[in-house]
Amino acid sequence: MKDTDDHFLFIKLKQDDIAAFEAIFSHYRLPILKFIVSYAKSVEVAEELTQETFIRLWESRATLNAQKSCRSFLYTIAKNLSLNYLRSNTKEEILKQELWDRVKMAQANPEERIVFEEYQTIFNQILEELPQKKRTIYIMSKYEGRSNEEIATTLGVTKKTVKNNLWETLRIIKDRLEPYLEYTIRIVLISFFSTFF
Repeated sequence: MKDTDDHFLFIKLKQDDIAAFEAIFSHYRLPILKFIVSYAKSVEVAEELTQETFIRLWESRATLNAQKSCRSFLYTIAKNLSLNYLRSNTKEEILKQELWDRVKMAQANPEERIVFEEYQTIFNQILEELPQKKRTIYIMSKYEGRSNEEIATTLGVTKKTVKNNLWETLRIIKDRLEPYLEYTIRIVLISFFSTFF
């Protein structure tokens, strides 16, 4: 695609031209996907982040600066999404390790084991009291390790619905656990149970 074509499509996109968006998507999808794979090291994750890149392009079309390069704009979005994913993934692994260390400590200390089991019971009760759809989405995501796209396909809902339900469930869990947890273990447990956010 020539720079002039790129610029023309960017202008048309600002005017809500779907054909222009489709042309940009068709031309840049694979390069953006390859770019994100170089960060995420996962084709599945890259597919999701690539879709999110183009969603953000479409959602921000009204405020686009037509003087800027479409290519540059897309790669900036893709890079930011990739870095956010890496930060989130790194944090998740650290928190899992912290929780595992806590569990091992609890096994060696009967009092800590009792406290931990009480927290787990409270968490399970919160999970049982969630609305059916929220509980199902949460279990599929956190216990079965399914992606938002897989859950959406299985349940016949949109990925946005899955994401919103996960965020709402996280808020409910945080609010309900807050009164019960001591400060140190609260941070570890809440972060663990909210993995991926």
